[in-house]
Amino acid sequence: MRRTFETAVSPLHHATFTMELLDCLNQLACNNDNTTNRFIPSLIAIAAERAREMADMLDNGEVQDDQ
Repeated sequence: MRRTFETAVSPLHHATFTMELLDCLNQLACNNDNTTNRFIPSLIAIAAERAREMADMLDNGEVQDDQ
């Protein structure tokens, strides 16, 4: 049986990592290098999934205002 591990996800870390992923995508697209451009669609799909997860966190009230 395959074991999976659940870890607590910090919404701030999740958002920051997603932003960094989008920045990486932007850099790849700007470089216009044929050897790395093939990864762009897959990275966009991952970023979109992370953005959906962040939206779900917000909808479910998992993100709290610290003030």
